[in-house]
Amino acid sequence: MSRRIGVFIAHAGADVSPARELHAACARRGLDPFVDAVDLTPGDPWDSMLPGAQRRAECTAVLIGA
Repeated sequence: MSRRIGVFIAHAGADVSPARELHAACARRGLDPFVDAVDLTPGDPWDSMLPGAQRRAECTAVLIGA
């Protein structure tokens, strides 16, 4: 069974630090966040895992950097 995802956090590579901070804030509130920088490990098939995670998410937060 796939893990429940409340918030899928989408970000550019340069925004990994704010994405991690948002992930932590969401987790503290019990929102079951997903962000690649935290939830994927080296060697994971990210190209298939990211679309699946986003489809399972209740919502998506898009970080737009400067």
